[in-house]
Amino acid sequence: FRINCLKGDGVTELRNELVDLIYKLPWYGERIPGSFLKLRDKVSEKGRGHQTWIDWASYSQALEECGVNGVMISIATSFLHDIGTLKYFGNVSVVSQKSKQLKDLEKLDTLEDTVFISPHWIIDSLK
Repeated sequence: FRINCLKGDGVTELRNELVDLIYKLPWYGERIPGSFLKLRDKVSEKGRGHQTWIDWASYSQALEECGVNGVMISIATSFLHDIGTLKYFGNVSVVSQKSKQLKDLEKLDTLEDTVFISPHWIIDSLK
């Protein structure tokens, strides 16, 4: 189907197609753990300010404060990435292990150490 934003043609079909896609998502219908919701709210709150990204250490602190740990770190981060609350392009499993082994003066790679908490900022930067 074709879409014309000026006339509104095809918008209903697009909306219906998006709803159908949502129903097909692998996690659709699953209950979301309360700790994930707390983390989502905490990250969203930080993203509402002028802050566009946080480092992994700050994100780890938020994870801990919200009770997200172990294998759930990767699941929660992927979930929040998928729903657009944050964007993280590193490998959570690798970074979690590295951050435990790093000394205070050592740093992660830039992309591994960056959690974008204002996804709209990324889009606006590329315009």
